[in-house]
Amino acid sequence: MNLCRPFGPAKLARQAGLSVGDVSDILAGKRSPRVEIWLKLMRAAQDLSAQQYQANQRNKVLLDTVREMCNQKNIRKIARESGIDPANLSHVLNGKRELTAFMQAKLEPLWVSTNHSSTL
Repeated sequence: MNLCRPFGPAKLARQAGLSVGDVSDILAGKRSPRVEIWLKLMRAAQDLSAQQYQANQRNKVLLDTVREMCNQKNIRKIARESGIDPANLSHVLNGKRELTAFMQAKLEPLWVSTNHSSTL
């Protein structure tokens, strides 16, 4: 069950197709799940873990690309093109802040345009 804990009952329940209350009770140790329920939870946790890994890898590639662009240009110019505060971009690139979904959405068009221009 430790594999399930990082995702929380709501996410896990949604992925497994179970009720939040049932998953919450199982994680809290108030109920012992049947084998098929336990298997659903384990599959859901594995799926969520794989999705999280893929998202982390995508973010790593995105940030590596943005760092490379900043080395070629100027971090302020990249921030301006993306509509992001230069200080926040600097903190994310230096690992002092997490990449937010908002910032990711602002940076992805740069990443896509860089990938398309390098393949042409």
